[in-house]
Amino acid sequence: MTIKVDLNLEEKRRNWLDPLGLLVLMLVASSAVAFYAYGQTLEQQIQQLDLQCASLDGRIKEGESIQKAIAKERQTLAQLDQQLQLVRSLRLDPLKFANLMCEISQVLPPDLSINALQIEPGPNHLSFQGVVEGPLPLASLASTLDGLNRSAYFDDASLQTATRQGDAFAFGLTVHFDPVAAAELRPGSQDARFREVL
Repeated sequence: MTIKVDLNLEEKRRNWLDPLGLLVLMLVASSAVAFYAYGQTLEQQIQQLDLQCASLDGRIKEGESIQKAIAKERQTLAQLDQQLQLVRSLRLDPLKFANLMCEISQVLPPDLSINALQIEPGPNHLSFQGVVEGPLPLASLASTLDGLNRSAYFDDASLQTATRQGDAFAFGLTVHFDPVAAAELRPGSQDARFREVL
């Protein structure tokens, strides 16, 4: 029987601390330090990006508030413009309606009388009912429609009703009027289309 005795324990201990082991240990330690430093750098970059995001959020909120203020100012401006247009139209209203009445009196033939007249300023429509008498009542109605359509104030004159009452005709007319022309042009002005024809 043979017994082996290892007498190189110190040598084995020395081999555990050989240069390759030290190199691996240094690599692991330096990698850990490098990853820690890289992690710290990333953390700082994340904090900077968070600050930038917060700054951009603040700017966006400021821009939204400015946009709301601009929209509110535009709405106020639109309301003021509407009020200005209303004041302008009210200033011209008496003249406009006086001119409309004068124009109707010039267009209507003497054998036609009006019983009711209605002006609708919103859609700019004028409607009236009356009676036409005389030897040719339908010719008087046709002449009235032609006169209204030739006027610079009116267009789209149409006969709504015509009912015989003995020798006369009861009628109803509707016509669209131009409020700008009624306010700016003198009564008796002809439509430009008819001026060119004549």
